[in-house]
Amino acid sequence: MARVFTFILLIAAVLLPLACGDDGVIKVGFDEVNESTTPPEVQGRALLENMTEHSGISVELEEIDINLITDAEGKFSLLNELADGEWTLRASYPFFSSSEQSFTVVKGIPETELDNMELTQQIVFDVLPDKLTYTYGDTVFITLEALNVTDEPITLYSLTSPMAAFAVRYEGTTVVGGLFPGQGSQAQEVTLNPGEVQQFSLTWIIDNFDLEPGEYKIFAVLTNSGLYPDYFSPSSDLAAELNESLFQKLTPATITIGE
Repeated sequence: MARVFTFILLIAAVLLPLACGDDGVIKVGFDEVNESTTPPEVQGRALLENMTEHSGISVELEEIDINLITDAEGKFSLLNELADGEWTLRASYPFFSSSEQSFTVVKGIPETELDNMELTQQIVFDVLPDKLTYTYGDTVFITLEALNVTDEPITLYSLTSPMAAFAVRYEGTTVVGGLFPGQGSQAQEVTLNPGEVQQFSLTWIIDNFDLEPGEYKIFAVLTNSGLYPDYFSPSSDLAAELNESLFQKLTPATITIGE
């Protein structure tokens, strides 16, 4: 598993000295940057289909097995000091197809700008509570629907079970549950055929009387920790950031808890 970093990475084993012109200006990439400034960057973008928020996408530089993580606009950066030759970037995110592109570095400079990498949506989730208004002590019966929107079978795989998970949020903070699989030792997988919808049942007893009355949002997914462990493992170094990015891509159900 590649180490994942959110910051710009410099790999000493593959770096080359920056090429400078006679005027003392580093001519790298597509801008001229003075030597006294921050080193120039190779910038790219990875974008998720049907999404307006693109944070948390993993972008791997395959030849040196290093990952970068995109910001909310899908942007990522590499220091423009890679060794000459062919390089491959691979972008991936749970419930979306991966995307790859190759680029060539000559004399420390990419020959062309990086194209946007577009990841096509594969699975769409819908969260359906049994009603919209509850009081303390009620049980919320939640139906999670998973739809394969591609033209090929898609398999989701969890290292533990159950793989269906939900989180309840109040004013942007998780107050119940989380988008992590259960702690059962048995692995679990689900295969969805093209256009197929499968339903999964979840329950939540509102037994925390410290919860404020008001609107709560319920998020639910089939965790895919077998393929994307860093997004669904509480022990991951970047679990908080990567797991948080999932909430920005999911459509929740809104319920009200009354007095």
